[in-house]
Amino acid sequence: MENKNYNILKWSVGILALLNIVLLLNMWRKPHDRPMQPPMHMEGGPKERIISELKFTPDQIDLFVDLIDKHRKAMDDLKEKGREIRTQYFDLLKQEQPDQKIADDLSIAIANNQKEIEKATFEHFRDVRKLCSAQQKVIFDKIIGDILKHMAKPPHGGGPPH
Repeated sequence: MENKNYNILKWSVGILALLNIVLLLNMWRKPHDRPMQPPMHMEGGPKERIISELKFTPDQIDLFVDLIDKHRKAMDDLKEKGREIRTQYFDLLKQEQPDQKIADDLSIAIANNQKEIEKATFEHFRDVRKLCSAQQKVIFDKIIGDILKHMAKPPHGGGPPH
């Protein structure tokens, strides 16, 4: 009887050790090795969520897609401008005595560029809200905070300029 309990104990310990190894290997995998899945409440991204939850009509979808295209173009331009300004700003580090006035001017330009990004995003969603019926506006007002929160998350690999 005692030998049977000992065998059960040995098998249990072996199975637990194997499960721990599998768990550790899974945890040590790099994040990009894992399949990316959107959070359950954010399936498909902001565009699909807005269309789905607001139950946009085909005409609203067409107008919405046009707004997205215009917004994306504006954002691409602003982000490129921001990268250029940041490059100039951090290139000042290559100098023994960087000109403080230039550094201050560039930091203000970076802040102004970010202000333009926020303003463009605000105006974009204000225009999206204008597409909505009264009933859709109620839903829009409930979901916009969550959509913005998820859009604000930086992409993997983000960080300071190189």
